[in-house]
Amino acid sequence: MIDYEFKAKVLKSGLCKLQKKVSKAIFKYNQYNNIGSDLTDLSYSSAVKIHNFQNHTNKEMWKEAEKINNATYHRVKRLKKRIEIMLAFNKCQFLTFTFTDKIFASTSELTRRRYVTRYLDSLNCEDYVANIDFGEENGREHYHAVVAKDFFDYTTWSYGNLDGELCNKNAKALGKYVAKLTNHAIKETTKRSSLIYCRKFKLEKMAIYS
Repeated sequence: MIDYEFKAKVLKSGLCKLQKKVSKAIFKYNQYNNIGSDLTDLSYSSAVKIHNFQNHTNKEMWKEAEKINNATYHRVKRLKKRIEIMLAFNKCQFLTFTFTDKIFASTSELTRRRYVTRYLDSLNCEDYVANIDFGEENGREHYHAVVAKDFFDYTTWSYGNLDGELCNKNAKALGKYVAKLTNHAIKETTKRSSLIYCRKFKLEKMAIYS
């Protein structure tokens, strides 16, 4: 059974950021022998010292930080591949869903998530991926989605405002979409996955494209 309280404690402690930096430095040394890579400014020897210290004095939390970072890495990898497949097979849009003050006052976060999921399902598109996000200045909740559909009526979203743009298919744009969709994935996945996936997606496309 997953101990969500312990997982949240590790996330709040900052160990995940430290472990990620240590892991990158060790990977850099093993793969490039410290030549031709700028993955991190932490030296190999310093990374090993930090790892050994944490593994000795704070082993349980350090191991959990490793698990969280590993899960996040694979989540982002799967997400990136899924978006790559969408862009390869379809014309796609990047959407932003917002909610009115009235909706915020009368619904829960879970209900608003259902509104987004139900709306995306109603589009009958080949695939979509969506995620919750929060405004940098005021922390206002909204959702982003990449949708395999090039046109529909934005006014059919009745819970607030819906904006969209046609997706570019270059690597820089892909990075933007992935970053937006995983921006709060760690915070939101202490208890559940925050990513919303289309259930109609054909898994064989993953095998063909990999």
